[in-house]
Amino acid sequence: FGSEMLCKKREDYLEWPEYFMAVAFLSAQRSKDPNSQVGACIVNSENKIVGIGYNGMPNGCSDDLLPWTRTAQSKLDTKYPYVCHAELNAIMNKNSADVKGCSMYVALFPCNECAKLIIQAGIKEVIFMSDKYHDSPEMTAARRLFDLAGIIYRKFKPKCNKIIIDFDSINGRPSQKPLRHTTASMEPAQITLAIRSTVNTTRIIQQYMQHQNLAKRNRERISFDKGLTNGNANFLPVTEHFLTAMAQQSQNANSSQAWIFCNFTEASEGCSCSHLG
Repeated sequence: FGSEMLCKKREDYLEWPEYFMAVAFLSAQRSKDPNSQVGACIVNSENKIVGIGYNGMPNGCSDDLLPWTRTAQSKLDTKYPYVCHAELNAIMNKNSADVKGCSMYVALFPCNECAKLIIQAGIKEVIFMSDKYHDSPEMTAARRLFDLAGIIYRKFKPKCNKIIIDFDSINGRPSQKPLRHTTASMEPAQITLAIRSTVNTTRIIQQYMQHQNLAKRNRERISFDKGLTNGNANFLPVTEHFLTAMAQQSQNANSSQAWIFCNFTEASEGCSCSHLG
């Protein structure tokens, strides 16, 4: 039997958590920090983004004049006294009255200074991707603050490791792949139905071939015995009525079964399929 062509919704779309963490990672690409690019995304209870931020220098302060290095003889010659973290910028960039009760998706576990801001802003949950500075005093202090304030923090577990943004994809044709019935997606009753239908179709074809072989032998015998030049004179061609009768016979055996009827076109020696039942 033929595979049914179906058009269903995409199954590989981004779910909300992956979407929000991807937004955080995408915003991090705006950072000019040569060593660490971090993004943050704040989401309310309705799955709406209310704030996005990334690490960078304060507004009005030239990032060409301030240092980006991580180590120097003087701390004033490093980035740390000047840079604004992604969490701070996401909170300051909020597009709502406040971010109370919201969740924050962030690439890197917040430091103690950002933890203070998160608590004061009323954010209730922090979802982070990396905790590579887990044992540092800043992160230890941040966890202590979160625990005291009742802030939930958990590591993000992505369902896919990479999300590719292809700007050229919009110019291509949508890749709507036809979905086919497979035993993996079928109920036991459907599998049984498919097997019965396949067996029935095979039996009809076998009967047709037997009839054709018998007709061929009849033509050869008639031509040999009577010297006829037209072997089709006494040949009863296989017609649609014959195949319909065969399909109907099988259908009567199980009236609840939708059988497949193959209509062979003798002129083209081809076949077209339709359903009976």
